[in-house]
Amino acid sequence: KIVQTLLTNFCFSNDKAGLLLVDMPTGTGKTYNVIDFIYKNYEKVKNKIIFITNLKKNLPVSELKALFVKNDKLEQFEKDVLFLDNNVDTLIDNFDLIVNSIPTNYFSNNSVLSGVKRCVNIINTLSKILKEKNNDGQEYGTQENIYFIISQAREDLRDKYEKEFRKAIEDSLKFDENGNKRTKADKINLIKNNPNYQWIGKLYPAVDTDNKKIIFMSIDKFLVRNSTIIEPSYNFIDNKALLNESIIFIDEFDTSKEVLLKSVIKDSLDAKINIVELFRIICAGVENTSFTKLLVELSKELEYKIENKEKKYYKPEEIISEFKSRCSEIKSKYNLIDYHKLVETEKENANFLFQDYKFHTILDDTKSIIYMDNDKNYRLNWIKKADKMNISEEQNLFCMLQDIKSFLNYFQNGIKFIAENYRNLKKQRNQEINNFTYESSIKTVLSEFGIEGKYLNYLTLQIMNAIKNVSYQIVDLKSELDFSVYEKGFRFYNFVDSDAFDTQSKINLLSFNLSPEKIIIYLCKSAKVVGISATATLDTVTGNYYMPYIQSKLGQLYYKKSDTEKQRIDSFISNKLGCYD
Repeated sequence: KIVQTLLTNFCFSNDKAGLLLVDMPTGTGKTYNVIDFIYKNYEKVKNKIIFITNLKKNLPVSELKALFVKNDKLEQFEKDVLFLDNNVDTLIDNFDLIVNSIPTNYFSNNSVLSGVKRCVNIINTLSKILKEKNNDGQEYGTQENIYFIISQAREDLRDKYEKEFRKAIEDSLKFDENGNKRTKADKINLIKNNPNYQWIGKLYPAVDTDNKKIIFMSIDKFLVRNSTIIEPSYNFIDNKALLNESIIFIDEFDTSKEVLLKSVIKDSLDAKINIVELFRIICAGVENTSFTKLLVELSKELEYKIENKEKKYYKPEEIISEFKSRCSEIKSKYNLIDYHKLVETEKENANFLFQDYKFHTILDDTKSIIYMDNDKNYRLNWIKKADKMNISEEQNLFCMLQDIKSFLNYFQNGIKFIAENYRNLKKQRNQEINNFTYESSIKTVLSEFGIEGKYLNYLTLQIMNAIKNVSYQIVDLKSELDFSVYEKGFRFYNFVDSDAFDTQSKINLLSFNLSPEKIIIYLCKSAKVVGISATATLDTVTGNYYMPYIQSKLGQLYYKKSDTEKQRIDSFISNKLGCYD
């Protein structure tokens, strides 16, 4: 009972968040004890229990179901437990079960429904042939060819048909027959009680995410957006309502770092931007836009804070005015009305690395620095290499990048503040906001600045990620002065020349501001997290999280086992595995 006691002490303590590592050796029944604990205690948990692991095939859903069945509670299991799969696999698994329930002419574009039918039929038929190893698939050629056909059908589903199919369903739910916009509650009621819509819940179980008590999913699914059909999709990690007072079990805790790291790298690579171009777009939006009153009006909440002078708060119009002032100052200082162009002789030495607290310049001559030479005749800022002693601040490329990056940080904080005010305004106007996420509010504000496409997505991602980087508890001066990559991340800038933009050189920024450790810290400050792995506390940064950093940031939220608990665990392990000594 030691594992049960340990979990009880942590999960039902007065703290609303924190981290417990269950690191007993393989063979001691860690996962079984966790599942048994979930079965016995899930009704006592205030919010949800979320169980995640690297591979969905390793999720112990069947083990939990067996406990419910053993106690004649299968109906309760189906009511309270949800397995969330990716959208494509969900469609493949469930489509044949509901296809005859879809009302005739439900889809205005029948080609989408036909495309889904064709792809699902190919995948299921050929997968069955491969599984049963019969001769029915001879017409499709070799086994290798069958795998290729299946992969093509999956690709068609993933890249085209599933998205269009799901969007068509979402659009059909938006308005009632009188043209009135349905609320989230209206949509739930429709899917639950109307026979013409009940098939949607069977096809996409994620519809019922809010109502389920226990949710199983892979880490990959936990990191991507959850499409519930009835509301805008959201990231689990950004959904405070879902995480608060929930318990998250992470099986194979240490190896989950690799999955998180791959996700961080992919997001950062996808968010590569031309930093000077982004600055120019923001400046154009700030200087040339007359912002709507819907956006800049003061919410009652902000008005109260300003009047009571809790601390210095600014009105949206004051923030926008400061944007204009800073834009003008930086543009003038670095002649940013002109484009940049790399001098031909310097192209081989054009890459350099920048970390938050120092620059690392990649040049063949370590005594040189990259600088800008404004050419009024050509109306260009030539990028050159020269001796450090001869460069003014206005010519220093590093200074320009630092100032632009500082401005972008200020701009993102200002947008975050205006977005919060706007969302409060919608509440104040009694507008339904269940379908209006914090992310939607950020994008609404950015759109008024004329920011679209990849830059809209980039800034939204940066603002959302910034939430994960705030409010870390500083427990000592050493932590406050932490310049490690875990705390500061790093940024890489490089110059790009192309025949497609021959008259200028682009300065691209690639930022890695998040780390797997920061994601875990954020989770542990939002919910109670139980890490399960025999090597969860192993002191290595290649096969595990950097635990000293996590512990320093969590402080008292990091659960340290008492001496009594340690002794009981050692005794339990000795009795369980003693014969292997």
